Amino acid sequence: MHQIFSSSPLRIRFRKLTIMILSTFVVACGGGSGGGSSSPSSPVNIAPTANAGEDQAVGEQVMVTLNGVASADSDGNIVSYHWRQIAGAAVTLADAELVSPVFTTIQDSGGESLSFELTVTDNSGSTGTDTVIIYVYSADPTAQYSYIDNPDFHGQLSDAVLFNRDPDCRAYAQDNNDGDYGASQIVDNSSNSGDSESKVHIDMVIASNWNASTFNYDNVTVTTNADAATHCRMVSNMVPNHTFGVQVTGPNGDGWINPVDHSDTEVTYIPVMPVKTTTLTDTPRNPPIFDFDGILLNGVGISMDSGFCYNPGVTSGPQSLQTNAAGNTSGCGPRNSWFELPAYSISDPSAENMAAVFDDYFAHAYVGTYHYHAMTHPLQEDQDQVEPPSIGQGSPVIGFAPDGFPIYGHWFVDQNEQLVKAVSGYQVFAVNSRTSIATALHGTPPTPWDLANAPQDFQSDFGLEMGRYEEDWYYAGVGNLDECNGAFDVNGDYGYYITDTYPFTPPCTYGARDLSFGKKAPTL
Repeated sequence: MHQIFSSSPLRIRFRKLTIMILSTFVVACGGGSGGGSSSPSSPVNIAPTANAGEDQAVGEQVMVTLNGVASADSDGNIVSYHWRQIAGAAVTLADAELVSPVFTTIQDSGGESLSFELTVTDNSGSTGTDTVIIYVYSADPTAQYSYIDNPDFHGQLSDAVLFNRDPDCRAYAQDNNDGDYGASQIVDNSSNSGDSESKVHIDMVIASNWNASTFNYDNVTVTTNADAATHCRMVSNMVPNHTFGVQVTGPNGDGWINPVDHSDTEVTYIPVMPVKTTTLTDTPRNPPIFDFDGILLNGVGISMDSGFCYNPGVTSGPQSLQTNAAGNTSGCGPRNSWFELPAYSISDPSAENMAAVFDDYFAHAYVGTYHYHAMTHPLQEDQDQVEPPSIGQGSPVIGFAPDGFPIYGHWFVDQNEQLVKAVSGYQVFAVNSRTSIATALHGTPPTPWDLANAPQDFQSDFGLEMGRYEEDWYYAGVGNLDECNGAFDVNGDYGYYITDTYPFTPPCTYGARDLSFGKKAPTL
Protein backbone atom coordinates (compact mmCIF):
# COMPACT_ATOMS: atom_id res chain seq x y z
CA MET A 1 0.00 0.00 0.00
CA HIS A 2 1.22 3.49 -0.66
CA GLN A 3 -1.11 6.46 -0.24
CA ILE A 4 -4.65 7.53 -0.85
CA PHE A 5 -5.69 10.60 -2.73
CA SER A 6 -8.95 12.44 -2.36
CA SER A 7 -10.60 13.65 -5.53
CA SER A 8 -11.74 16.83 -3.77
CA PRO A 9 -9.85 20.15 -4.08
CA LEU A 10 -8.76 19.76 -0.45
CA ARG A 11 -6.35 17.02 -1.53
CA ILE A 12 -6.80 15.03 1.63
CA ARG A 13 -4.12 12.39 2.07
CA PHE A 14 -4.65 9.09 3.80
CA ARG A 15 -1.64 7.03 4.78
CA LYS A 16 -1.62 3.26 4.86
CA LEU A 17 -2.93 2.81 8.41
CA THR A 18 -4.81 0.35 10.50
CA ILE A 19 -7.05 2.23 12.92
CA MET A 20 -8.09 0.29 16.00
CA ILE A 21 -10.83 1.35 18.39
CA LEU A 22 -10.62 -0.31 21.78
CA SER A 23 -13.77 -1.22 23.66
CA THR A 24 -13.55 -1.22 27.44
CA PHE A 25 -15.98 -2.34 30.07
CA VAL A 26 -16.28 -0.15 33.14
CA VAL A 27 -17.55 -1.68 36.39
CA ALA A 28 -19.17 0.81 38.79
CA CYS A 29 -17.83 1.10 42.29
CA GLY A 30 -20.12 0.67 45.32
CA GLY A 31 -20.22 3.73 47.59
CA GLY A 32 -21.25 4.87 51.03
CA SER A 33 -20.04 6.82 54.02
CA GLY A 34 -17.83 3.94 55.02
CA GLY A 35 -16.02 3.81 51.64
CA GLY A 36 -16.41 1.05 49.06
CA SER A 37 -14.65 -1.65 47.16
CA SER A 38 -14.22 -2.14 43.42
CA SER A 39 -14.65 -5.24 41.34
CA PRO A 40 -11.87 -6.36 39.00
CA SER A 41 -12.12 -4.83 35.49
CA SER A 42 -13.17 -7.03 32.64
CA PRO A 43 -10.37 -7.76 30.16
CA VAL A 44 -9.90 -5.06 27.52
CA ASN A 45 -11.00 -6.30 24.14
CA ILE A 46 -8.30 -6.11 21.44
CA ALA A 47 -9.75 -4.56 18.32
CA PRO A 48 -9.55 -6.50 15.05
CA THR A 49 -6.93 -5.68 12.42
CA ALA A 50 -8.36 -4.81 9.02
CA ASN A 51 -6.33 -5.60 5.91
CA ALA A 52 -7.72 -4.25 2.64
CA GLY A 53 -5.16 -6.08 0.49
CA GLU A 54 -2.46 -4.84 -1.84
CA ASP A 55 -2.85 -1.83 -4.13
CA GLN A 56 -3.68 -2.82 -7.71
CA ALA A 57 -3.19 -1.38 -11.19
CA VAL A 58 -5.97 -2.24 -13.66
CA GLY A 59 -7.34 -1.12 -17.00
CA GLU A 60 -10.68 0.39 -17.92
CA GLN A 61 -13.86 -1.72 -18.02
CA VAL A 62 -12.35 -4.68 -16.17
CA MET A 63 -13.63 -6.58 -13.14
CA VAL A 64 -11.68 -5.94 -9.93
CA THR A 65 -11.80 -8.00 -6.73
CA LEU A 66 -11.11 -6.30 -3.42
CA ASN A 67 -9.60 -8.57 -0.81
CA GLY A 68 -10.08 -8.35 2.93
CA VAL A 69 -9.30 -11.99 3.64
CA ALA A 70 -6.10 -11.16 5.54
CA SER A 71 -8.02 -9.25 8.21
CA ALA A 72 -7.80 -10.88 11.64
CA ASP A 73 -8.89 -10.68 15.28
CA SER A 74 -6.44 -11.93 17.89
CA ASP A 75 -8.90 -12.51 20.72
CA GLY A 76 -12.17 -13.27 18.98
CA ASN A 77 -13.86 -13.43 15.61
CA ILE A 78 -14.60 -10.95 12.85
CA VAL A 79 -18.39 -10.91 12.43
CA SER A 80 -18.81 -8.32 9.66
CA TYR A 81 -17.05 -6.60 6.80
CA HIS A 82 -18.04 -3.32 5.23
CA TRP A 83 -16.44 -1.64 2.23
CA ARG A 84 -16.99 1.91 1.00
CA GLN A 85 -15.39 4.01 -1.73
CA ILE A 86 -13.77 7.19 -0.43
CA ALA A 87 -12.10 8.68 -3.53
CA GLY A 88 -12.05 8.48 -7.32
CA ALA A 89 -14.63 8.00 -10.06
CA ALA A 90 -17.66 6.30 -8.48
CA VAL A 91 -18.11 2.58 -9.10
CA THR A 92 -20.69 0.10 -7.85
CA LEU A 93 -19.67 -2.67 -5.45
CA ALA A 94 -21.63 -5.85 -6.05
CA ASP A 95 -22.00 -6.46 -2.30
CA ALA A 96 -20.18 -4.14 0.08
CA GLU A 97 -20.65 -6.56 3.00
CA LEU A 98 -18.58 -9.39 1.48
CA VAL A 99 -15.00 -10.07 2.52
CA SER A 100 -13.99 -9.82 -1.18
CA PRO A 101 -16.51 -7.80 -3.19
CA VAL A 102 -16.11 -7.03 -6.88
CA PHE A 103 -16.72 -4.04 -9.12
CA THR A 104 -16.06 -3.05 -12.74
CA THR A 105 -14.02 0.00 -13.67
CA ILE A 106 -15.84 2.40 -15.92
CA GLN A 107 -15.01 3.56 -19.42
CA ASP A 108 -12.76 6.63 -19.75
CA SER A 109 -11.64 6.39 -16.12
CA GLY A 110 -7.95 6.02 -16.98
CA GLY A 111 -5.73 8.03 -14.68
CA GLU A 112 -8.11 7.71 -11.74
CA SER A 113 -7.03 6.52 -8.30
CA LEU A 114 -9.93 4.69 -6.67
CA SER A 115 -9.68 4.45 -2.89
CA PHE A 116 -11.67 2.02 -0.76
CA GLU A 117 -11.97 1.73 2.99
CA LEU A 118 -12.60 -1.59 4.72
CA THR A 119 -14.12 -1.67 8.23
CA VAL A 120 -14.22 -4.96 10.12
CA THR A 121 -16.13 -5.57 13.36
CA ASP A 122 -15.40 -8.29 15.91
CA ASN A 123 -17.74 -10.23 18.19
CA SER A 124 -17.31 -7.62 20.94
CA GLY A 125 -18.25 -4.71 18.71
CA SER A 126 -14.76 -3.27 18.24
CA THR A 127 -13.72 -2.17 14.77
CA GLY A 128 -10.62 -1.78 12.64
CA THR A 129 -10.19 0.01 9.32
CA ASP A 130 -7.75 -0.12 6.42
CA THR A 131 -7.57 1.38 2.93
CA VAL A 132 -6.50 0.26 -0.53
CA ILE A 133 -5.91 2.08 -3.82
CA ILE A 134 -6.90 0.79 -7.25
CA TYR A 135 -5.01 2.68 -9.97
CA VAL A 136 -6.83 2.75 -13.32
CA TYR A 137 -4.51 3.20 -16.26
CA SER A 138 -5.30 4.47 -19.74
CA ALA A 139 -4.12 2.54 -22.75
CA ASP A 140 -5.11 1.94 -26.33
CA PRO A 141 -6.77 -1.52 -26.12
CA THR A 142 -5.63 -2.27 -29.67
CA ALA A 143 -1.97 -1.72 -28.84
CA GLN A 144 -0.48 -4.44 -26.66
CA TYR A 145 2.55 -2.40 -25.65
CA SER A 146 1.06 1.09 -25.58
CA TYR A 147 2.00 3.63 -22.94
CA ILE A 148 0.02 3.66 -19.71
CA ASP A 149 -0.53 7.08 -18.17
CA ASN A 150 0.58 7.67 -14.61
CA PRO A 151 -2.35 8.28 -12.23
CA ASP A 152 -3.21 11.71 -10.88
CA PHE A 153 -1.34 11.77 -7.58
CA HIS A 154 -2.95 15.06 -6.52
CA GLY A 155 0.42 16.44 -5.48
CA GLN A 156 1.23 13.51 -3.20
CA LEU A 157 3.76 11.13 -4.75
CA SER A 158 4.69 9.57 -1.40
CA ASP A 159 5.85 5.97 -2.06
CA ALA A 160 3.94 6.07 -5.35
CA VAL A 161 4.23 3.50 -8.14
CA LEU A 162 4.57 4.79 -11.72
CA PHE A 163 3.40 2.95 -14.86
CA ASN A 164 4.22 5.08 -17.89
CA ARG A 165 7.00 3.96 -20.28
CA ASP A 166 6.68 6.95 -22.60
CA PRO A 167 10.30 7.90 -23.39
CA ASP A 168 9.44 11.56 -24.03
CA CYS A 169 9.96 13.84 -21.03
CA ARG A 170 7.18 16.12 -22.29
CA ALA A 171 4.66 13.41 -21.39
CA TYR A 172 5.39 14.02 -17.70
CA ALA A 173 5.04 17.79 -17.97
CA GLN A 174 1.57 17.39 -19.51
CA ASP A 175 0.11 14.31 -17.81
CA ASN A 176 -2.62 13.95 -15.18
CA ASN A 177 -0.30 15.61 -12.66
CA ASP A 178 0.46 18.74 -14.73
CA GLY A 179 4.12 18.22 -13.93
CA ASP A 180 3.64 18.15 -10.15
CA TYR A 181 5.65 15.18 -8.86
CA GLY A 182 6.07 16.42 -5.30
CA ALA A 183 5.19 14.78 -2.00
CA SER A 184 4.73 15.69 1.67
CA GLN A 185 4.93 14.17 5.14
CA ILE A 186 8.14 12.32 4.27
CA VAL A 187 10.36 10.88 7.03
CA ASP A 188 13.97 12.16 7.11
CA ASN A 189 16.12 9.96 9.36
CA SER A 190 19.08 12.34 9.08
CA SER A 191 17.19 15.03 10.98
CA ASN A 192 14.57 12.91 12.78
CA SER A 193 11.82 14.73 10.93
CA GLY A 194 8.50 13.24 9.83
CA ASP A 195 7.09 16.17 7.89
CA SER A 196 9.60 16.71 5.08
CA GLU A 197 8.38 18.02 1.75
CA SER A 198 9.58 16.91 -1.67
CA LYS A 199 9.21 19.74 -4.19
CA VAL A 200 9.31 18.70 -7.84
CA HIS A 201 7.84 20.47 -10.83
CA ILE A 202 8.33 19.65 -14.51
CA ASP A 203 7.46 22.04 -17.32
CA MET A 204 8.51 22.65 -20.93
CA VAL A 205 10.86 25.44 -21.97
CA ILE A 206 12.77 26.90 -24.87
CA ALA A 207 16.32 27.19 -23.53
CA SER A 208 19.43 28.78 -24.99
CA ASN A 209 22.84 30.25 -24.09
CA TRP A 210 24.27 27.81 -21.58
CA ASN A 211 26.03 29.38 -18.57
CA ALA A 212 28.45 26.74 -17.30
CA SER A 213 29.42 28.66 -14.14
CA THR A 214 25.90 28.47 -12.71
CA PHE A 215 24.85 25.15 -14.27
CA ASN A 216 21.95 26.96 -15.87
CA TYR A 217 20.63 28.57 -19.05
CA ASP A 218 20.68 32.35 -19.32
CA ASN A 219 17.55 32.55 -21.45
CA VAL A 220 14.54 30.33 -20.81
CA THR A 221 11.03 30.77 -22.15
CA VAL A 222 8.25 28.65 -20.68
CA THR A 223 6.01 27.14 -23.32
CA THR A 224 2.90 24.95 -23.50
CA ASN A 225 3.68 24.10 -27.11
CA ALA A 226 5.31 20.68 -27.02
CA ASP A 227 6.55 21.08 -30.59
CA ALA A 228 8.43 24.27 -29.70
CA ALA A 229 10.04 23.01 -26.49
CA THR A 230 13.77 22.29 -26.54
CA HIS A 231 13.91 20.93 -22.98
CA CYS A 232 11.81 19.73 -20.11
CA ARG A 233 12.78 21.71 -17.01
CA MET A 234 12.71 19.98 -13.64
CA VAL A 235 13.01 22.15 -10.53
CA SER A 236 13.41 20.22 -7.29
CA ASN A 237 14.73 20.47 -3.75
CA MET A 238 16.27 16.99 -4.07
CA VAL A 239 14.20 15.58 -1.22
CA PRO A 240 12.78 12.18 -2.30
CA ASN A 241 9.21 10.88 -2.13
CA HIS A 242 10.07 8.10 0.35
CA THR A 243 11.60 7.65 3.79
CA PHE A 244 15.24 8.69 3.45
CA GLY A 245 18.50 9.53 5.16
CA VAL A 246 20.70 7.85 7.75
CA GLN A 247 21.81 8.92 11.19
CA VAL A 248 24.54 11.55 11.00
CA THR A 249 28.05 10.24 11.77
CA GLY A 250 31.17 11.78 13.22
CA PRO A 251 31.62 14.18 16.14
CA ASN A 252 29.07 17.00 15.84
CA GLY A 253 28.04 15.65 12.47
CA ASP A 254 31.53 16.19 11.02
CA GLY A 255 31.66 12.78 9.32
CA TRP A 256 30.93 12.43 5.63
CA ILE A 257 27.33 11.41 6.39
CA ASN A 258 25.57 14.75 6.71
CA PRO A 259 21.99 15.90 7.31
CA VAL A 260 20.02 16.36 4.10
CA ASP A 261 19.67 20.02 3.17
CA HIS A 262 15.96 20.61 2.50
CA SER A 263 16.69 24.03 1.02
CA ASP A 264 18.83 22.52 -1.73
CA THR A 265 17.73 23.42 -5.25
CA GLU A 266 18.41 21.68 -8.52
CA VAL A 267 17.31 22.94 -11.94
CA THR A 268 17.76 20.25 -14.57
CA TYR A 269 17.12 20.63 -18.29
CA ILE A 270 16.21 17.36 -20.02
CA PRO A 271 16.72 17.51 -23.81
CA VAL A 272 13.70 16.58 -25.91
CA MET A 273 14.03 14.36 -28.99
CA PRO A 274 17.50 12.98 -28.08
CA VAL A 275 19.57 11.41 -30.83
CA LYS A 276 21.46 8.16 -30.21
CA THR A 277 24.94 8.12 -31.69
CA THR A 278 27.58 5.41 -31.88
CA THR A 279 29.94 7.31 -29.57
CA LEU A 280 29.61 7.05 -25.83
CA THR A 281 30.41 9.82 -23.34
CA ASP A 282 31.44 8.89 -19.81
CA THR A 283 29.99 10.71 -16.82
CA PRO A 284 32.70 13.15 -15.63
CA ARG A 285 34.28 12.75 -12.19
CA ASN A 286 34.90 16.25 -10.86
CA PRO A 287 34.40 16.37 -7.07
CA PRO A 288 33.14 18.36 -5.25
CA ILE A 289 30.93 19.01 -8.27
CA PHE A 290 28.12 16.48 -8.69
CA ASP A 291 27.96 15.15 -12.25
CA PHE A 292 24.77 13.17 -12.28
CA ASP A 293 24.21 9.98 -14.27
CA GLY A 294 20.54 10.89 -14.33
CA ILE A 295 17.71 12.43 -12.37
CA LEU A 296 14.58 10.65 -11.20
CA LEU A 297 11.04 11.95 -11.52
CA ASN A 298 11.07 12.45 -7.75
CA GLY A 299 13.70 15.16 -8.28
CA VAL A 300 16.73 13.26 -6.90
CA GLY A 301 19.96 12.80 -8.84
CA ILE A 302 21.89 9.59 -9.52
CA SER A 303 25.60 9.85 -8.80
CA MET A 304 27.05 6.39 -9.35
CA ASP A 305 30.69 7.49 -9.46
CA SER A 306 32.60 6.69 -6.31
CA GLY A 307 34.42 9.10 -4.00
CA PHE A 308 35.95 6.11 -2.15
CA CYS A 309 39.27 4.62 -3.18
CA TYR A 310 42.12 2.43 -2.01
CA ASN A 311 44.40 4.48 0.25
CA PRO A 312 45.80 2.43 3.16
CA GLY A 313 47.54 3.84 6.20
CA VAL A 314 45.77 7.20 6.64
CA THR A 315 45.34 7.49 10.43
CA SER A 316 45.24 11.25 10.96
CA GLY A 317 43.16 14.17 9.78
CA PRO A 318 39.36 14.34 9.57
CA GLN A 319 37.63 11.13 10.57
CA SER A 320 35.84 11.00 7.23
CA LEU A 321 39.18 10.89 5.37
CA GLN A 322 40.90 8.22 7.43
CA THR A 323 41.42 4.69 6.15
CA ASN A 324 38.79 2.14 7.09
CA ALA A 325 39.35 -1.55 7.86
CA ALA A 326 39.28 -2.45 4.16
CA GLY A 327 42.05 0.01 3.28
CA ASN A 328 39.77 2.58 1.65
CA THR A 329 39.18 6.28 2.26
CA SER A 330 36.72 8.89 1.02
CA GLY A 331 37.42 12.22 -0.68
CA CYS A 332 38.94 10.66 -3.80
CA GLY A 333 39.11 12.58 -7.08
CA PRO A 334 40.08 11.93 -10.70
CA ARG A 335 43.82 11.55 -9.86
CA ASN A 336 43.07 8.48 -7.77
CA SER A 337 42.67 4.87 -8.87
CA TRP A 338 40.98 1.78 -7.49
CA PHE A 339 37.56 3.29 -6.78
CA GLU A 340 35.41 1.15 -4.52
CA LEU A 341 31.88 0.56 -5.82
CA PRO A 342 29.70 2.23 -3.15
CA ALA A 343 26.70 0.04 -4.02
CA TYR A 344 28.63 -3.22 -4.38
CA SER A 345 26.61 -4.77 -1.55
CA ILE A 346 23.52 -4.87 -3.79
CA SER A 347 25.13 -7.77 -5.62
CA ASP A 348 27.01 -9.08 -2.56
CA PRO A 349 25.10 -8.32 0.67
CA SER A 350 27.79 -10.15 2.67
CA ALA A 351 30.52 -7.67 1.68
CA GLU A 352 32.41 -6.45 4.76
CA ASN A 353 33.84 -3.04 5.67
CA MET A 354 32.12 -1.10 2.91
CA ALA A 355 33.13 2.57 3.10
CA ALA A 356 29.74 3.98 2.09
CA VAL A 357 26.74 4.09 4.42
CA PHE A 358 23.33 4.14 2.74
CA ASP A 359 19.64 4.23 3.57
CA ASP A 360 17.26 1.57 2.25
CA TYR A 361 17.38 3.12 -1.22
CA PHE A 362 21.19 3.05 -1.60
CA ALA A 363 21.35 6.81 -1.19
CA HIS A 364 22.80 9.31 1.25
CA ALA A 365 23.71 12.99 1.58
CA TYR A 366 27.13 14.37 0.79
CA VAL A 367 27.56 17.95 2.05
CA GLY A 368 23.79 18.20 2.23
CA THR A 369 22.86 16.93 -1.24
CA TYR A 370 20.84 13.70 -1.21
CA HIS A 371 21.61 11.39 -4.15
CA TYR A 372 21.39 7.76 -5.24
CA HIS A 373 24.37 5.51 -5.97
CA ALA A 374 22.20 2.70 -7.31
CA MET A 375 18.52 1.84 -7.61
CA THR A 376 16.35 -0.67 -5.80
CA HIS A 377 12.69 0.28 -6.10
CA PRO A 378 11.95 4.03 -5.91
CA LEU A 379 8.89 4.91 -8.05
CA GLN A 380 8.38 1.20 -8.77
CA GLU A 381 6.67 -1.74 -7.15
CA ASP A 382 8.59 -2.95 -4.10
CA GLN A 383 9.50 -6.25 -5.78
CA ASP A 384 10.82 -4.75 -9.03
CA GLN A 385 14.28 -6.19 -8.36
CA VAL A 386 12.94 -9.76 -8.48
CA GLU A 387 9.51 -9.66 -10.16
CA PRO A 388 8.22 -7.87 -13.27
CA PRO A 389 5.50 -5.23 -12.83
CA SER A 390 2.06 -6.60 -12.00
CA ILE A 391 0.54 -4.98 -15.08
CA GLY A 392 2.49 -7.42 -17.26
CA GLN A 393 4.63 -4.84 -19.04
CA GLY A 394 8.11 -3.47 -18.54
CA SER A 395 9.19 -1.26 -15.67
CA PRO A 396 8.16 2.40 -15.86
CA VAL A 397 10.22 5.43 -16.71
CA ILE A 398 11.64 6.51 -13.35
CA GLY A 399 13.90 9.29 -14.62
CA PHE A 400 16.05 10.64 -17.42
CA ALA A 401 19.73 10.49 -18.34
CA PRO A 402 21.74 13.63 -19.21
CA ASP A 403 21.23 13.05 -22.95
CA GLY A 404 17.42 13.03 -22.60
CA PHE A 405 16.89 9.28 -23.00
CA PRO A 406 14.73 7.69 -20.29
CA ILE A 407 15.88 5.58 -17.37
CA TYR A 408 13.66 2.57 -16.67
CA GLY A 409 13.52 0.05 -13.84
CA HIS A 410 14.71 -3.57 -14.15
CA TRP A 411 12.31 -5.00 -16.79
CA PHE A 412 11.42 -4.52 -20.46
CA VAL A 413 9.69 -6.29 -23.33
CA ASP A 414 12.46 -6.91 -25.85
CA GLN A 415 12.20 -6.83 -29.63
CA ASN A 416 11.32 -10.53 -29.60
CA GLU A 417 8.26 -9.64 -27.47
CA GLN A 418 9.70 -11.36 -24.42
CA LEU A 419 9.36 -9.77 -20.99
CA VAL A 420 12.94 -9.91 -19.68
CA LYS A 421 15.00 -8.56 -16.81
CA ALA A 422 17.77 -6.12 -17.71
CA VAL A 423 21.16 -7.85 -17.36
CA SER A 424 24.42 -5.92 -17.38
CA GLY A 425 26.97 -6.67 -20.09
CA TYR A 426 29.89 -6.17 -17.68
CA GLN A 427 31.93 -8.94 -16.09
CA VAL A 428 34.71 -9.18 -13.52
CA PHE A 429 38.19 -10.03 -14.75
CA ALA A 430 38.72 -13.74 -14.07
CA VAL A 431 42.05 -13.45 -12.25
CA ASN A 432 43.31 -14.21 -8.76
CA SER A 433 45.22 -10.95 -8.36
CA ARG A 434 44.63 -7.43 -9.64
CA THR A 435 46.94 -6.06 -12.31
CA SER A 436 48.76 -3.01 -10.99
CA ILE A 437 48.03 0.43 -12.44
CA ALA A 438 51.17 2.43 -13.19
CA THR A 439 49.60 5.75 -12.21
CA ALA A 440 48.00 4.47 -8.97
CA LEU A 441 48.95 6.71 -6.07
CA HIS A 442 48.64 4.14 -3.31
CA GLY A 443 49.49 0.75 -4.75
CA THR A 444 47.18 -2.13 -5.54
CA PRO A 445 44.46 -3.48 -3.25
CA PRO A 446 45.01 -7.15 -2.36
CA THR A 447 42.56 -9.94 -3.00
CA PRO A 448 42.05 -12.78 -0.49
CA TRP A 449 44.28 -14.88 -2.78
CA ASP A 450 47.05 -12.27 -2.53
CA LEU A 451 47.02 -12.32 1.26
CA ALA A 452 47.14 -16.10 1.30
CA ASN A 453 50.09 -16.24 -1.10
CA ALA A 454 52.11 -13.00 -0.88
CA PRO A 455 50.92 -10.82 2.02
CA GLN A 456 54.29 -9.07 2.24
CA ASP A 457 53.65 -7.38 -1.12
CA PHE A 458 50.67 -5.31 0.11
CA GLN A 459 50.13 -2.46 2.54
CA SER A 460 46.65 -3.64 3.57
CA ASP A 461 45.86 -6.83 5.46
CA PHE A 462 42.25 -6.99 4.27
CA GLY A 463 41.60 -8.94 1.08
CA LEU A 464 38.95 -7.48 -1.22
CA GLU A 465 37.31 -9.88 -3.64
CA MET A 466 37.40 -9.15 -7.36
CA GLY A 467 34.45 -6.96 -8.27
CA ARG A 468 34.76 -4.59 -5.33
CA TYR A 469 36.44 -1.86 -7.43
CA GLU A 470 35.38 -0.20 -10.68
CA GLU A 471 38.65 -1.27 -12.28
CA ASP A 472 37.77 -4.92 -11.64
CA TRP A 473 35.07 -4.78 -14.34
CA TYR A 474 35.10 -4.69 -18.13
CA TYR A 475 32.40 -4.67 -20.79
CA ALA A 476 32.18 -8.23 -22.13
CA GLY A 477 29.03 -7.87 -24.23
CA VAL A 478 27.11 -10.47 -22.23
CA GLY A 479 23.60 -9.85 -20.92
CA ASN A 480 21.10 -7.81 -22.93
CA LEU A 481 22.36 -4.24 -22.46
CA ASP A 482 24.97 -2.13 -24.21
CA GLU A 483 27.99 -0.46 -22.64
CA CYS A 484 25.87 2.35 -21.16
CA ASN A 485 23.25 -0.08 -19.75
CA GLY A 486 20.89 0.72 -22.62
CA ALA A 487 18.63 -1.28 -24.92
CA PHE A 488 15.79 -0.94 -27.44
CA ASP A 489 12.39 -2.29 -26.37
CA VAL A 490 9.54 -3.81 -28.37
CA ASN A 491 8.33 -0.33 -29.41
CA GLY A 492 11.77 0.63 -30.72
CA ASP A 493 12.29 3.01 -27.81
CA TYR A 494 15.86 3.32 -26.56
CA GLY A 495 16.52 3.82 -22.88
CA TYR A 496 18.83 2.95 -20.00
CA TYR A 497 18.04 0.32 -17.38
CA ILE A 498 18.72 -0.37 -13.74
CA THR A 499 20.75 -3.49 -12.92
CA ASP A 500 21.73 -5.20 -9.68
CA THR A 501 25.37 -5.57 -10.71
CA TYR A 502 27.89 -3.06 -12.05
CA PRO A 503 27.28 -0.46 -13.40
CA PHE A 504 23.85 -0.36 -11.65
CA THR A 505 22.79 2.79 -13.58
CA PRO A 506 23.94 4.30 -16.90
CA PRO A 507 27.69 5.05 -16.52
CA CYS A 508 27.74 6.86 -19.84
CA THR A 509 25.42 8.17 -22.54
CA TYR A 510 25.09 7.62 -26.27
CA GLY A 511 23.57 11.07 -26.79
CA ALA A 512 24.83 14.60 -26.15
CA ARG A 513 25.08 15.23 -22.42
CA ASP A 514 23.31 18.33 -21.09
CA LEU A 515 25.59 20.12 -18.63
CA SER A 516 22.72 21.01 -16.29
CA PHE A 517 23.09 17.45 -14.92
CA GLY A 518 25.87 18.85 -12.73
CA LYS A 519 25.74 20.96 -9.59
CA LYS A 520 27.63 22.03 -6.50
CA ALA A 521 26.50 20.96 -3.06
CA PRO A 522 24.65 23.82 -1.31
CA THR A 523 27.27 24.30 1.41
CA LEU A 524 30.30 24.45 -0.90
